[in-house]
Amino acid sequence: MTLETIQPLRKWNPKEEVLTFIHIGKSSGTSFYSALLKNKVNGCPVKCVQSIAGLKAAKTRLACPHMKPVICLKHFDWTMVTEGEQNGYKMAPLILFREPVTRAVSHFYFRKTLQVSIGEKMRDQTLGEYLADTESMLETRQIWFDGAVCVSKKNF
Repeated sequence: MTLETIQPLRKWNPKEEVLTFIHIGKSSGTSFYSALLKNKVNGCPVKCVQSIAGLKAAKTRLACPHMKPVICLKHFDWTMVTEGEQNGYKMAPLILFREPVTRAVSHFYFRKTLQVSIGEKMRDQTLGEYLADTESMLETRQIWFDGAVCVSKKNF
């Protein structure tokens, strides 16, 4: 599947399609994921798996014949959809988008709260100082770059 073949919003068929939630950081994905796990589809609890191998294994353990498992990871890219199709699954990708500037600003403030940012220059900078500091922005480009292109940094 390529971006050119993506169809407009349509209803998901849980009996035939594997819902594949592609989570872009700071785009409400965690809230969506939590809500998804708390609900039922066709009267069945949602079973999330983390990989195509997990999908194959879950198929034999599903207690509910009315739906396929859902692939939901914290963050991954389109390769999961391609891999699923190559393994004979009909994939139904779901992506939540957010306006990229507000997403990057949110990620900037969120990163400051994480252990990983200890020792990074940006942790002690205001947003204005950070945006004026090319070196700091390049050191922490995952704040703004990943969401801008919607793929994981492993592809670069």
